Amino acid sequence: MLTLRDIRAAYGNHEVLRGVSLEAQPGQLWAVLGPNGAGKSTLLKAAMGLSPTPAGEVLLDGRR
Repeated sequence: MLTLRDIRAAYGNHEVLRGVSLEAQPGQLWAVLGPNGAGKSTLLKAAMGLSPTPAGEVLLDGRR
């Protein structure tokens, strides 16, 4: 299970993620949609562990 809790991220003064939380159960399929600059890639990079987030936590099977 993938859990994102209160993920926040910003580029300079532009906050792109404001407290994003979700829980994806095994076998579920999620889609991330939004306009350019909305934080889609930032959210996916955080979920994959490729980019640290300044606030919030990412858990995979209950572990950071």
